[in-house]
Amino acid sequence: MGAYQKDPEATEDGTWDIMYELLDHTVDEYFPVLYKFEDHIDDIEDNAKDEPMDELMRQLYDIRSDLSRMRRILNPMRDLMYRIMSTNALKAKEQVRYFNDIYDHLLNMIEIMQASRDLSNDIRESFMSINSDRMNSIMFTLTLMSAIFLPLTFIAGLYGMNFSYMPELTGKYNYFIVLGIMIGLVGVMVFAFYKMGWFKYRKGPKL
Repeated sequence: MGAYQKDPEATEDGTWDIMYELLDHTVDEYFPVLYKFEDHIDDIEDNAKDEPMDELMRQLYDIRSDLSRMRRILNPMRDLMYRIMSTNALKAKEQVRYFNDIYDHLLNMIEIMQASRDLSNDIRESFMSINSDRMNSIMFTLTLMSAIFLPLTFIAGLYGMNFSYMPELTGKYNYFIVLGIMIGLVGVMVFAFYKMGWFKYRKGPKL
């Protein structure tokens, strides 16, 4: 009685079937992860919980780091599938169709991943622009206040000098006169800044 002879083609087909099942299962496991990243990025963009910008930026950096790691996984898998599709190792049309389906899934996931990276980058740049605009608004307000109080500080410093003889200090109503001059000076400066359009500087958006 002769030894049992396995069909080489059947064995090879079985190997490809196992490989297909492994690859298909592995690739399908990444779709929920990518969709989770998409949802998280959308939540960051909406910021329904009104989280501070520092926390949102930290979450964005974490997502981008995770997407970078996933890119290092998916790109080699895509290249592997491309090499398999480019060889003549797959003989049956069903095998070609199945592996081509995996390849299409990989391309779709890479597109989703890249779109998520681009969106996270756009959100990050928007946050940085908002933060810069807010800082400009704060600096503008401080500059405006400094410009108003600068002449008042000069007058207060001038009359705060400890000289033995200052004629302006001897008058009964000189304090009220100087105080009126200071108030009038503030009013003139505020009116001048208003006419110059300084108070029309738009406020930074609320985060």
